[in-house]
Amino acid sequence: MASAPSTADRRITRPADVQFGPTVRAVVVSAIRFAAFWLAVALPFCQLALLVDGLAGDRSLVLAALVGVNVLALVVGHNYRR
Repeated sequence: MASAPSTADRRITRPADVQFGPTVRAVVVSAIRFAAFWLAVALPFCQLALLVDGLAGDRSLVLAALVGVNVLALVVGHNYRR
């Protein structure tokens, strides 16, 4: 006669490669890539508005800062939705 399985035999184990949901880090990285991607899309319109209006006084510094932020956003948001 076969005996009932012990509690040690009835343990439920899950394979190591199975994930039950995204981790917090993955969600944060995805949100940052999302924001950087859309920032890289929108910033050229701000830069264009500065160029059309003219670069008198402090505006050249603002344009240089916008270009730098745009390059950074392009690098960070490059892999969004890949």
